[in-house]
Amino acid sequence: MQELENLGLNKNEITVYILALRMGISTAKRIAALAGMPRSTTYDVLESLKGKGLISTFTKDKKQYFQANKPKVLLEQLKEKGNIAARIVPELEKIQGTIIE
Repeated sequence: MQELENLGLNKNEITVYILALRMGISTAKRIAALAGMPRSTTYDVLESLKGKGLISTFTKDKKQYFQANKPKVLLEQLKEKGNIAARIVPELEKIQGTIIE
């Protein structure tokens, strides 16, 4: 999905996120098998997605499970980025065009 790439996800993140959405709750081993990538890479990608708020984890019977968060999280993140940009733009405009000597 090119749109997800435009939102800042790389190809591995997109693959894993889409699989997690389709699967519901799963292990990294199962996701790795379906994604066709090494388990260590899958763990790295899952941690990256977790850091972006797109994946949640929980442990059951000493086994870690992963679950995609609702896709609306993407929209909430974009709104927050827009809010941050709106707050800093006035300060950036004040310094635009000033010369440092």
